[in-house]
Amino acid sequence: MADLDDAESSGRDGTIWSALVKRGGFSCIDDAVFIAGYLGIPSVRLKIIRLLQQRAWATLPALAADLGWTRNGLLRHVEVLEDLGLLQQFTARVPGSDRPATCYKLDPARLNRVADAAAEALRGTSSIGGPGRHAGSPSAKAPTA
Repeated sequence: MADLDDAESSGRDGTIWSALVKRGGFSCIDDAVFIAGYLGIPSVRLKIIRLLQQRAWATLPALAADLGWTRNGLLRHVEVLEDLGLLQQFTARVPGSDRPATCYKLDPARLNRVADAAAEALRGTSSIGGPGRHAGSPSAKAPTA
């Protein structure tokens, strides 16, 4: 498994070839983290998902501490995952605090649906309508003869 930090930092000069050389050859093309980084998925979001797969829940400060990020730095990434429905927010009392804390947990069923949808889009089996087009829009319909 590749190091998650390498997925974003390799190949910054814009060529996949420099990233492949830096990563040690063509076998890394099969590495999901490497591919996700090239598709624009920040590795920190994958780390959040992996941490929450290992735990029932976590607070934002706990996630930030485990990942070596600041709370504010991590907040936008958590919000994106929450907007996708991958994370669910709830309030609970946590040990060591007198006040309720905002907690996050992973929705495994939604994660599977998002992963399936991404795979369909990459395979070309989803109804995205082609480059720059949205399914169902007039420009996405096939021309008539």
